[in-house]
Amino acid sequence: MNRPALARIRRPILGALGIGFAMGLLAFALLCLANRMSLGHDDTARIRAAFASGDLQDRDWLPGNTDIGHHQFNDCLTLLQAIDQRGTTAQLTVSPIIWTDMPGGMCAKLHAFAERGGPTPPVAFYNRYLHGHTTLTRYLLPDHSVADIRELYKKTEIRLLVLGISIAMLTVALRRRRAASGLVWFAAFIAFARFFGIEAFGQSLSHGPADIVFVGAILALALANLAGGARLWLLLAGAALFGALTIDFEFLSGGLPLGTALVIGGTALALRAKAKTSPVMAAASATIAFWAAVLTTIAIKLALVASTFGTGALAQIARSTEVRMAIIPTTGEPVDASFGRFVSELFWNLDALAPGAWPLPVLAMALGVAGGLWALFVLRPHPDVRVRQTAWLLAGSNLALLVWVVATRQHIVLHAWFMDRIFVWTIASGFGLFAYGAMKRRST
Repeated sequence: MNRPALARIRRPILGALGIGFAMGLLAFALLCLANRMSLGHDDTARIRAAFASGDLQDRDWLPGNTDIGHHQFNDCLTLLQAIDQRGTTAQLTVSPIIWTDMPGGMCAKLHAFAERGGPTPPVAFYNRYLHGHTTLTRYLLPDHSVADIRELYKKTEIRLLVLGISIAMLTVALRRRRAASGLVWFAAFIAFARFFGIEAFGQSLSHGPADIVFVGAILALALANLAGGARLWLLLAGAALFGALTIDFEFLSGGLPLGTALVIGGTALALRAKAKTSPVMAAASATIAFWAAVLTTIAIKLALVASTFGTGALAQIARSTEVRMAIIPTTGEPVDASFGRFVSELFWNLDALAPGAWPLPVLAMALGVAGGLWALFVLRPHPDVRVRQTAWLLAGSNLALLVWVVATRQHIVLHAWFMDRIFVWTIASGFGLFAYGAMKRRST
């Protein structure tokens, strides 16, 4: 490969690494500042009122509940972490108190703690994750009831999706040359509106903020498409910001694989038509920027954990990661993480995409995959290499989901009932690719 070609490759990659590092550093610094400023409030009265009104209950899981939501365990955990401030300011700036190691139902523990101040676990810290959702809860709880926060999250997500559908429709109607890309985003917003399990998870105090970040990222890419495409540097900055926000609110609930898939599949659609960078190079650079921000944030978090809590805390994080990846067995009650159990859980919990509407999610996924394969077939002879690359990037972005679920097999066995929501991207990209193929074939 000649020097000019190497320079064209090296420049966006180095730029992506630099932007990702800077964005991760900035996002982490702002989160630490937000953590510190959120401390000191006594919001137990709000929680007692929520239990009195029934907005919080002593049950940790409420399948089929569209008011409180399915995952009340995480709601109660988030609230406990928000109000339990027994650590020092320096400690709580890095991590909240951990309650998952204390036996008993999470919501029953929250109820007892809010009413009587106990019982409480020994002071230990939840050093895994950034816990941005806990910080956000600390800010909202003094002025909002638990029901109000849930309603805020759910309605924000719905409004973003409706706005996205409107933008995609405008793109198809007004921008002839971007109409095919507009149809991809139209399919994506419709798919997420129906198959993201908003009715069961949109109001969750832990899932809600992460879901809003993701839908906001789709909206940003759709807006870039409506504007005629964005320059590569702007897409790299957006991907890095998206990565930083994703890891800030990630609770091992699917933000990282979904975000990776969106960046791989969506960057080419938002790139300017006259850009000198190929869609593949743009997608690769944006993915590097996304993960550079993620890994920078994680690295700084680990450094602060080690300096604040000692290197033993890092060993605990490493062990937990190995358990989630089924490298070592879990402590306590054994978990069957065999391949057969993994596949079974992955399939039967696809109901999370549209709770109570089985087998609609499975059939929608099958149709999406079939439509995407058809589009790849008909676009094979297309004369524009950018069109062919964009189609393959949309299809190949689903590999990010498969790699993630295989790599975290033990976690999927336990939590496929909410992790399966990531496969809404398979539906979105499949139907979007089908529309893209139909439009581009006709234009040829």
